[in-house]
Amino acid sequence: MAEWLSARSLHPDLVLCSAALRTRETLAAVRQALGPTVDIRLEKRLYLADEETILELLAELDELPSVPAQVMVIGHNPGLGDLALTLVPPAETETRRRIAEKFPTCAFVDLSFGVEDWAEISSARATLNEYLVPAEIQ
Repeated sequence: MAEWLSARSLHPDLVLCSAALRTRETLAAVRQALGPTVDIRLEKRLYLADEETILELLAELDELPSVPAQVMVIGHNPGLGDLALTLVPPAETETRRRIAEKFPTCAFVDLSFGVEDWAEISSARATLNEYLVPAEIQ
């Protein structure tokens, strides 16, 4: 996954990572691929967070002095899978079916939102840029 991320030059401004050992290990494995300027925040509230909690954490980003434009969340299921199902556009029926069937460890969903504030993403129309599971990496 780190090589795949590095090849795509995906450099989020901020990574919100659960403080759990497993998620910190995942972060360590992909850290170099995220670029040298990424801000990393370990967030205890992400541990087993449901989708509402994750959306609340994202909405709080609007209160930061420098609001990040791109954010990566490293957390846990079922919350992340549920969030992906909520945010992936309904027209993406095959991707939604795959997510509902199984959202495996290290699954990656890249979404874009045409909104000004993070608090708006739950009701925004997202664009699905990428959905990848580790078994698909070649």
